[in-house]
Amino acid sequence: MNFDNAKTAIRFTFPDATDQQIQAAFDAIDQDALHAAEAPLWTHEIWDRTSPINGIPAADVLDQRNDIPATGDVVIVKRDGVIVFFQPHDAEQPGFVPIADGAAVGAQMAAQSVTESVDSQTLALIAEEISQHFNPYDRTDVERVHLSADALHAFDEGSASLAAQVRG
Repeated sequence: MNFDNAKTAIRFTFPDATDQQIQAAFDAIDQDALHAAEAPLWTHEIWDRTSPINGIPAADVLDQRNDIPATGDVVIVKRDGVIVFFQPHDAEQPGFVPIADGAAVGAQMAAQSVTESVDSQTLALIAEEISQHFNPYDRTDVERVHLSADALHAFDEGSASLAAQVRG
């Protein structure tokens, strides 16, 4: 994700955030490290049309879906072993055109999913940092409230002590 895209997205939630605040938060994120951690989680495979899908027998999947061409590859994309995409036909063609090269389609889908996940994580981290400047309930304000309560309590104790001395 580039800075301009991040800035545009962040401004929807934090319209008063300055370019400098967004840039500082953006620069603090190691997107390469996020990518390196996310990429191994995404895999793809060609469905053999005999293995169950999410516990559903293959015959039932084939019977219940009318979008699986009789020929071509059916691509499965998984994140951390869980099916995220079941792509039975070429998504870039109108109708139910068979996928000619499932390996290439699966690799492209998995790579795109990694990019989208890293972009999402990047925006979440920027938003988390920016929220520190705009959220009235952040830790700093909570600490100020506790300090104020402690000061008020000490003042009340001092006032009670002073009152007792005056009466005394």
